[in-house]
Amino acid sequence: MSTRTVDESVEATWAPTKRRRRLTLPAQHYRKRLLWRALFMVAALIVYSVAEVLAKLTLVVHWLFALTMGRPSLRLLSAGDRLSGFIYQLWRFLLFCDEAPPWPLDRWAHSEVCD
Repeated sequence: MSTRTVDESVEATWAPTKRRRRLTLPAQHYRKRLLWRALFMVAALIVYSVAEVLAKLTLVVHWLFALTMGRPSLRLLSAGDRLSGFIYQLWRFLLFCDEAPPWPLDRWAHSEVCD
């Protein structure tokens, strides 16, 4: 019978080794994917800056439309909803919350027009 406690046996099992290990094939594949993801993230941040300007422009135009016409524009509601869905999908990818890249590498984010 062993006199070691459960914690000691777990520590002994998971203790880091001092030897430097070669990367296995899955680890090499993961690093390669991270490199491509980093390149895509830089491009996505540029696209995000354009989408942010479009969202602000949509906001101002929609506010002016509602001010002058007394009601919201259905086209601007739809455009703003789709744009916000794209921005949401983009940020989920950038923050590693989602592995699926945003449009144009994957399908457009599904969104419903606000009520």
